[in-house]
Amino acid sequence: MNDSSTAQSPIVRRALRLSIWDGIFANLYANLTGGVFLVGYALALKASEVQIGLLAAFPLLANLVQPFSTYFIELIGRRRPLALLGGTFARLIWLVLILAPFFLTSRTQLLLLSLWIIGLSQVGTAINNLAWMSWMADLVREEERGRYFGFRNAALGTAALLASLAGGYFLDEWRGRHPQGEMDALRLLFLIGVCCGVISLLIQARIYEPPLQEGDDAHPFLQRLLLPFQDINFRRFLLFTIAWNFAVYLVAPFFAVYMFKTLNLSYTAVTFYAVVSSVADLASARLWGHLADRETNKPILFLTSFFAALIPYGWIFTTRESGLLLGLLHLEGGLFWAGIRLCTGNLVLKIAPVANRSIYFSTYNAVTAIMVIVAPILGGFALKLLPGLLHSLHLQWEPFFVVFFLSSTLRLLSLPLLARVQEPHERTVWQAVRVIRNVRAFTTTMGFNLAYHFWLRGKKER
Repeated sequence: MNDSSTAQSPIVRRALRLSIWDGIFANLYANLTGGVFLVGYALALKASEVQIGLLAAFPLLANLVQPFSTYFIELIGRRRPLALLGGTFARLIWLVLILAPFFLTSRTQLLLLSLWIIGLSQVGTAINNLAWMSWMADLVREEERGRYFGFRNAALGTAALLASLAGGYFLDEWRGRHPQGEMDALRLLFLIGVCCGVISLLIQARIYEPPLQEGDDAHPFLQRLLLPFQDINFRRFLLFTIAWNFAVYLVAPFFAVYMFKTLNLSYTAVTFYAVVSSVADLASARLWGHLADRETNKPILFLTSFFAALIPYGWIFTTRESGLLLGLLHLEGGLFWAGIRLCTGNLVLKIAPVANRSIYFSTYNAVTAIMVIVAPILGGFALKLLPGLLHSLHLQWEPFFVVFFLSSTLRLLSLPLLARVQEPHERTVWQAVRVIRNVRAFTTTMGFNLAYHFWLRGKKER
């Protein structure tokens, strides 16, 4: 499957074209049922910060099923059936949430049901994503991934950005004409997202699946599940990502809450800032891929993580009138998070043995999800308790600013853990800085990215 003639065969070319359309509709589904719109849905239900933290954390439990998904992939020897099963469940269960207001009138009951529906949907998505990752790894040759996924993600990114802007404008217009009908508009938006998700699966069902390359018959599966934990270097990487993700997700679900509740911004404004971040993300992904190939992933990950760690500090100085600062913070976030996601995924793949690639990747997702689950819940409790605590201390601080400060500080404290991780043939941070200083300019044509940064690769150094 990996020889040149097979990679250029008509069936593979057709599969790659279909994968682009699959990705476009899958990203429309993800954008219209998540992100800003999901936060808006929670606020429309009068959810508290703690409940929003739960809404952000609960779906992440889904990552715990990924190691078991790896077992079923190896058992049946195929990815497509499992990907379609997980994807179908993830999309269609949203219909229960969309129809729920017809038989549930209590906001509390509706919010509780939403937690379960979104969490169960993410279980299906986690299964679909893992199977898709393994599937594409065998379908697309390594040396072609940069060109292919750069073009693919350009299409995905353009569609997703347009959907976010259109969705935000639609909600503001609907709310202006029907002040009491915001929930109806959100449910309609979710329904459109589900329809896009179903179209994605119909396309995915037609994509050719090459023979499975993973698996190790010499060792039982349960024994191989322990391999990532027996790998000292991988354990160090897990420790860093646990600490980093805790610091990030302590505040991640609440940036949109802060913009909606404290700054009182409209859907259009919030989605506009999200688009600014996404454009920077999409425009810089290929640049980071080129640098990571040339200077290795660890130094680029260290640099991008350092600058991303400073971003919540900047939010402390924001007000409703500081539109330029909000735009710059979102621009910076998109720029540096593109490098973080790219290099994080690449490091997992470089550390993992080929025969156990899915096991390492699913273990990474499952273990790091534990702290990611805890962090937003603690962040929600902090935002609930801080007003009373600050008042008792006679401090006129904004509770959100305290959490922003804590998140940045914890991010910086996690970086020494990354220094202990070893990457084959790694370069130093200073070598990477010297190369970045020589980068004079880049344009949006250099590369795009949404969900799968770790596939992007630049031109290899000869």
